[in-house]
Amino acid sequence: MRVRCNQCGSLGIITKSDRISENVSRLYCRCKSASCGHAWVSTLAYSHTTRPSSKQGHSVAIALLDALSPEARTKIIEELTKLNK
Repeated sequence: MRVRCNQCGSLGIITKSDRISENVSRLYCRCKSASCGHAWVSTLAYSHTTRPSSKQGHSVAIALLDALSPEARTKIIEELTKLNK
């Protein structure tokens, strides 16, 4: 991950990070330009998923099935059975 100094535009380095919560971290940064020397704190936060983890696909499918009515669940099972033939 690259960070840029908002004072001079040079690359910066992350010198330390503190995890505030499961999805938010505080990044302590310093400009690599010796003539600038700016230091700052940035916040890194999880926004949203663009592709679900393959590790959680099974649990997502089960949760979706659990939310369906028994009739809808039966219809899905019938359709899946047709795919396996």
